[in-house]
Amino acid sequence: MVGTRRSSRGRKSDAGERGASSIIGVLLLFTLVILGAAVVFVAGSAMFDAIQTQVNSEQTQKFVEETDQGIMTAATTGKNQPLPIDEMQAEKPMITDDGSINVTWYNESGPSCSTGEKSLRALEFELDGRTIAHQGGGVWKQANGRTTVVSEPQIGYDGETLQLQILQLEEGDFGASEAVAKADHSKATDLTEEINTVAQNCPNGTSVKFTIESSYHEGWYQYLDSEFGTEANVTTDGDAVTVELTDIREPFDPAKFIVKEDHGLRGPGGKALAEDQRLARSLAGKGKGGGKGGNDVFSIKTTIKNVGQRDESQDVTATIWDDELNKKLLNTTKDELSVPKNGGERTIGHPELKFELDAAAKEKLDHGETYKYFIETEDDRTETPGTFYVGTPDSYFNVSNASHKIDENVTITADVQNIGVENTSDGRADLELEYLDDETPDAYKRISPNTVNGSYGATTTVEWTINASRMIRGDYEYSITTADDKSVTKTFTLNTGVDPSDTELVLDAGNEVNVSVMGTEVSAEGPTREQRARLVDGDKTNGKWKQSGRGEWGFTNQGWNENGGWRSDGDLRCSYYCDEPTEIWWDDDGGWDLEWTKSRYGDWSWNGPGTWQQHRVYNKRWAPVTTEIITQPVDENGNPIGESNTIQPESWGSENYESYRSPEDQNLNTHDTRDKIWKYNFTTEDRISLTLSSTLYSCSNYQKTNTDLYTDGEYYPYHDTWSRYNGNGYWDHYDCANMYGKSLEVDAATDSNKANVRVRSSENNTVPELRAGHQRQQSADEVLERGEEDLFGGKYENGTGYLDLEKGKEFVFMYELTEEAPPNTDPEEFWKEAEETDTPGDPNFNDVIVLVEVDDIPTEDIVSPIPVGEEGETVDVGHGESDDDSSDPSGFDSGVEVETDKIIIG
Repeated sequence: MVGTRRSSRGRKSDAGERGASSIIGVLLLFTLVILGAAVVFVAGSAMFDAIQTQVNSEQTQKFVEETDQGIMTAATTGKNQPLPIDEMQAEKPMITDDGSINVTWYNESGPSCSTGEKSLRALEFELDGRTIAHQGGGVWKQANGRTTVVSEPQIGYDGETLQLQILQLEEGDFGASEAVAKADHSKATDLTEEINTVAQNCPNGTSVKFTIESSYHEGWYQYLDSEFGTEANVTTDGDAVTVELTDIREPFDPAKFIVKEDHGLRGPGGKALAEDQRLARSLAGKGKGGGKGGNDVFSIKTTIKNVGQRDESQDVTATIWDDELNKKLLNTTKDELSVPKNGGERTIGHPELKFELDAAAKEKLDHGETYKYFIETEDDRTETPGTFYVGTPDSYFNVSNASHKIDENVTITADVQNIGVENTSDGRADLELEYLDDETPDAYKRISPNTVNGSYGATTTVEWTINASRMIRGDYEYSITTADDKSVTKTFTLNTGVDPSDTELVLDAGNEVNVSVMGTEVSAEGPTREQRARLVDGDKTNGKWKQSGRGEWGFTNQGWNENGGWRSDGDLRCSYYCDEPTEIWWDDDGGWDLEWTKSRYGDWSWNGPGTWQQHRVYNKRWAPVTTEIITQPVDENGNPIGESNTIQPESWGSENYESYRSPEDQNLNTHDTRDKIWKYNFTTEDRISLTLSSTLYSCSNYQKTNTDLYTDGEYYPYHDTWSRYNGNGYWDHYDCANMYGKSLEVDAATDSNKANVRVRSSENNTVPELRAGHQRQQSADEVLERGEEDLFGGKYENGTGYLDLEKGKEFVFMYELTEEAPPNTDPEEFWKEAEETDTPGDPNFNDVIVLVEVDDIPTEDIVSPIPVGEEGETVDVGHGESDDDSSDPSGFDSGVEVETDKIIIG
């Protein structure tokens, strides 16, 4: 059997191991041009004498196959391969001059370019009227006047490029004792270069054809027509077979300028920069020196190479872009740079590619920024742009992008960059934080700095994180500083823990809350028919009552008093037929409780120092009132997310109870405790809303607890002018001993009676001049001035009062319990009604007044925030790079992938 060879696809990898040189832009595949495989019979004619004329056909074909394999192995490996020719028993094999190939590039409208005819030769075996030949890389059999394909050559078309693998044969003498196949790669390379040189010198040749002339043309036609099909036009003319492929490449310019190398930036006069690709330039106006040698001048140095086949001149341009390659900033051009052909080079920089930074150019550059640049010819530009950096001559730490964010923490950030061209030791950035509402706490003056990267161009994001719950509420101002720069000053407001509304507060977790009931003023009063006397400017023990018969005083005996009373020389209990007393004196050890009354029918007179005066008696009943604290978990928007919790502090009200607190025990509105401030404090564990609920109860049993005496000018005289009675005299005070039923409950968290409660804060701190209450009540203004609190700040010129409340920390709840606002009453209208001052009464919002104080952890306990810094992001600079192979002066597409091998047989 006749052996078959590997397909062209299978042999490409083998070809890659041979040293066929490639032209720029063209891959020279394995085109076996075996430039002469000539069989040299070392032993001369004696070897042919050994070949017998009668030979077995199958054995001969086996020898042919082995010979073919040896030739191809020599071409592939470059190593000599023995051939089994001396074992053949056939006619003498011989190298013939049969066969040639011609490759031509052409254009229908222009001249063509041809390699001329290049010989192939053939190794022929004559066998019983048949000839088997090895030619052009294929094996052909000729018999009975016909030629057929035994083994296909490696010629084809991939749809874009013609692929030629051509094998040439030549005869030689190596002095060996046996037939040997030897590869001649140097001559194969010469043929490859010759084919490509013709292609290169034919820039307008867009089509290619090749012609093989051979005695075996019939077999060649069979193969080529089958291989190319409709991809090419395959024709035959005598012994010649031609394959034509049209438009397989574009026309090209034989001259080609490439950017061989980017040498980077240069300073004035073309001198090297102190630091590679770092441009230290002032950007403040136009620099000194103008365009000649001034510090504002720089250039870009490059080497340009002409890899084409023609001497030429082209423009060379350097273009500077922003770092993102989005905007072209500056450019300069060297016009008509002349470079000789075939690898000629020119290096240019200063002054050919010079930049002069005038004022307009400086506007486009910034210190601390990197910029990219390209170097371009009319044919090529750097594949990778160069990068350079612009900075100040010395290190300079610039601050930018200062900002803050408030959530659970206050986070303050900024970018700090060394915008100089020199590396320096790491720097520092400081946070200056000022509290605007009061003196800045010392803790804010001890904030640790951030460390910043001192590498040139390096940007460090500095950050300070402070727990918002540990800061004081209010307005702040901050800036970030370095030794060289200071950021713009920015402000923020912190409402940590407190969100005041009309009727409630919203508090964050961790707030310390103090609730103080400043006062309750709910009472009713009226005059009695009774009058009482008292001794003024005297002492009861220093005088006596004498019965004169013409006195002005009489008495009524109220009973015995062991703690002191009146005694006499007669019977003070006698009414009829008894010893009438004539004088009465005081005894601290006990006596009768006599109630002295001035009367025109009296017959007693005082003979001691001082004067007895008589006053009217009034009753005042203090209605029972309770107050409770109500909290409820809320979300960040203040919406309820859980069950409410009612707090009735045990320290509020009577302390005379054991396990059970009766409603009477919770009563805050008694005469004895009217000046007491009820206090309760706690710390929030969650985000909550806080409000208060106050309730007025009915009472079925009032009991007298004590008596006060008021006289003209002594106590609240302006109240008296509004009353039908002057209010001077004895006031007997009664507290409730038995509560029942709610008269009015005002819960600030509900919508039903919001008009009956007002919440005052530093932002909403006005309190109009509210009307007074009933006789001997304190007004809202007076309650707000109680004790050390004294929340009443004063009055504006229009008479409106205002409260002195600390921002974000103090809030006042004012309740009206004795007159309920009608349904749907506008709270502002009810508030205005309380401003009526012509007559006393309700509403006057003095019934229950509560101060709520929200405090953070004391300032001295605030921990300085821990700064968070980064190592810093440095900049990269470098020269541009070109992807062109400057050693290969091709730079065009030949349209043919060609690789040749030459085999010498000897």
